[in-house]
Amino acid sequence: MILAAERAHRRANKMEASMNVAKIFLAGAAAWALLAGSAQADPVQVRNGRFEAPVSANQMSRVVILGEKIVEVRKLDDPEGPQIIVEASEATGDVFVGFDGDVAGKTFSVFFITNTGRTIQGVLVPAAIDGQTVQVQVDPATQGRIEQRPDRRSPYQETLTGLIRLMFNGESPEGVVRQVLTEKEGAAGPFAVRVAETYDVAGFRGQVLELRNTTDAKQAVVGDSFFVPGVLAVAVSAETLEPRQVGRVFLVEEH
Repeated sequence: MILAAERAHRRANKMEASMNVAKIFLAGAAAWALLAGSAQADPVQVRNGRFEAPVSANQMSRVVILGEKIVEVRKLDDPEGPQIIVEASEATGDVFVGFDGDVAGKTFSVFFITNTGRTIQGVLVPAAIDGQTVQVQVDPATQGRIEQRPDRRSPYQETLTGLIRLMFNGESPEGVVRQVLTEKEGAAGPFAVRVAETYDVAGFRGQVLELRNTTDAKQAVVGDSFFVPGVLAVAVSAETLEPRQVGRVFLVEEH
C-alpha cells in the first residue's frame, strides 16, 4: 500500500518534471519550425464545436486555428498519468503541444478559446509520427467574426436556466433544435468525455457532455472548470462519480 506521503512525493516530482518541460516549450519553437514545420495536407474540420487530430507522441506539434488566434487553453489532467503540456504563443496565437511520458493508446481533450470568444474542443491522439502543424478549419461563415458575449451574470439567467432544464430532461419543444450525437469518447484527465447532444434556441447553444469515470477511485466533477470564456452557464448531474459511473455536464453559450 502506497503511503500518502509517498504518493504526494510522486505527484510533486511529476509536477516538477511537467513544469520543466513547459519552460523549454517556447524556447524550442524555432528549432521545431526547422525540424518539423510541415503542415497537414488538408485542414481538420470543426464539427459541432469539436475536432480530432493526430499529433506526435514524442516531438513538439503545433495547433493553428485558421483565421483566428488562440488566446487561452484549458485541459483536464489525470494527476497519476502522463501529462499533456500546452503553451500558447501570444505573438502568433498558435499552440505548441507535447507530452511528458508514455502516451501510447491514450487521447487528450483540450479546449481552445480564440480571440472571437469561440471555444473549440480538440481531441488530440498521440501517434508515432513526426511533429507537424495541425491546421484547424472552422465554419467559414463565422470565421474571424468578433462576438461580443455577455458576462455569465447577465440578465439572461432565466433563459439559461430554462435551457439547462430542457437539456437535463432531454426535451425539445417547438422552437428548440435538438441533435443527438454519436461522437467517440476522448480522454480528459480521469474521465472519458463525449458530446452527447446539442441544443439550439433563441441565439443560444447548449451542449450535453457525457463524462465516464475511467479510474478505480471516486472522482469529483468540478463545474467551474468548464467556465471558459464564452460559456454562460454550467450545470452537472452529479458532483462526484463512482468508478465507471457516467455523469453529464450541461453547457450553454451564445451563438
